[in-house]
Amino acid sequence: MRLQTIFLSLLLAGIGLTDSQARTAKPTIPMESVFIMQVDGWIVIDPHGKVASYQRDTTVPANLVGPIDRAVRGWLFKPVLIDGAPAQAKAKMRVTLAAQKTGDTYKVRVDNVTFPSPPDEPQIMADGKPFAATIKKLKPPEYPGDLLMMGISGKVLLGLKIGLDGRVEECVALQTALLGISGGKPALLSAVAERLQQSAVEGAKKWRFTIDMEHGTPTVDRLSATVSINYVAGAAPFSSSGKWRSETRTALVDMPWLPSEPGAARVGVSDASDGEIAPVANAMRLLSDPNGTAL
Repeated sequence: MRLQTIFLSLLLAGIGLTDSQARTAKPTIPMESVFIMQVDGWIVIDPHGKVASYQRDTTVPANLVGPIDRAVRGWLFKPVLIDGAPAQAKAKMRVTLAAQKTGDTYKVRVDNVTFPSPPDEPQIMADGKPFAATIKKLKPPEYPGDLLMMGISGKVLLGLKIGLDGRVEECVALQTALLGISGGKPALLSAVAERLQQSAVEGAKKWRFTIDMEHGTPTVDRLSATVSINYVAGAAPFSSSGKWRSETRTALVDMPWLPSEPGAARVGVSDASDGEIAPVANAMRLLSDPNGTAL
């Protein structure tokens, strides 16, 4: 805890805020501290939406193997339609786990379930058409120099609305996480998160995409996606595949230009890999929300 106290003192001085300024400058962004682990694998569902098979690629602690596998095999999905008929479907799946301390023990739950597309395969949307944008120019946003010098690492998950001209029409910070920080003054952590959000949004406005018009004029959902931006300082613990990682994160918000769709996966900052572009919806839809399921 002593190192954390020193870190927070340096942080307060480095961003140029007094304690009272941090409390009164802007409303504090609510944040929670949690340990995160990503578990990657593949799932096959039958034409009725039941899990036909599940392959876990990530090695996890032995005490979690059974609970994870039992939970996944009990899920029900909306049948995937191919040419209008229910069919068997296979997809890459990421189960994000969260652990929080309760007394002397940690309680583990399912934090989120997402379906990231493999890098060499196009992401198919719920209407059977591919995601309409591919990267043309994606320069990483600038790392705020004072935060970098103090070794502060974090992630910002952006929501993008891409125009038909390939430019970013709208951009919003959906969720932000500070890494390796399990406590601290809320106003101070909020100020740091906001600095990273501003940097990420400003950088994303310069990005350019190539738009696929082969399948007709794309709808807004086929032009909306999330992108994770990592701010890496030193040997930051960014990989959470099969390992617990400490995060202090803001709440996840929705893209304001899209309606909420029941069953659609909501990608959070804890789920995404650096630079991973995830369309807002795909063909895999859970009929019940597994988030919060205790393991």
